[in-house]
Amino acid sequence: MIEVSMIAHEDTWLVVLNKPSGLNTEPDVAGNPNAMDMLQAFLQERGPLPSNFKLGLPHRLDRLTSGVQLFTTRQQALAQMGKQFENREVDKTYWALVEGDPGEGGILAQWHHRMEGGYQAVITHKKVPGAKEAILRWKRLQTKNGLSLCEVHPQTGRFHQIRAQFAAAGHPVVNDTRYGATSVSDETILGLHALQLDFKHPKDGMPLSVRVPVPGNALWTGWEVTM
Repeated sequence: MIEVSMIAHEDTWLVVLNKPSGLNTEPDVAGNPNAMDMLQAFLQERGPLPSNFKLGLPHRLDRLTSGVQLFTTRQQALAQMGKQFENREVDKTYWALVEGDPGEGGILAQWHHRMEGGYQAVITHKKVPGAKEAILRWKRLQTKNGLSLCEVHPQTGRFHQIRAQFAAAGHPVVNDTRYGATSVSDETILGLHALQLDFKHPKDGMPLSVRVPVPGNALWTGWEVTM
């Protein structure tokens, strides 16, 4: 169920949610609860929607990833935001809790493809048939108790990109058993949070930045980094 506290930004073109970990972004074949249907119901309950209202999804967070999830509320906005994501004009900032100490920071530039069945990504250093570039910038913010908090800026938008690239580097995201994590406290909560989106508003092109806090669960408690 969508609560008012989950809405980080709202206007007549956009709604931005702070999506909790464990909630699908969009409907799936199994009929699991999802943020898109919940948001539609929430907005309808408040009163009649405009005639040009159409809920759109220009990007997607993994089910286990929390944080900034952008929805558009008219077709024109969806088209414009889709172009910004496609042209890599949206700056995406994530916080990732990873195992070990990956170093001070840098760039990961590799090749990405999905395994047969589509539920897991594979990272390679050489291009293979069907592979696409996967590029991200990152820096370490803090290390303690065998874990590191990293700020990550994906330059491409590949399936499970951050999870797969850090795992390939030997530093899987905390609780991410799919990619080899051994530090597991709760498999329903991933140590990956979409912290901030910076983009141009589809109505007038003005810069817009939306930032949301990390979840208030034990996984994120005690990381002394200023928001």
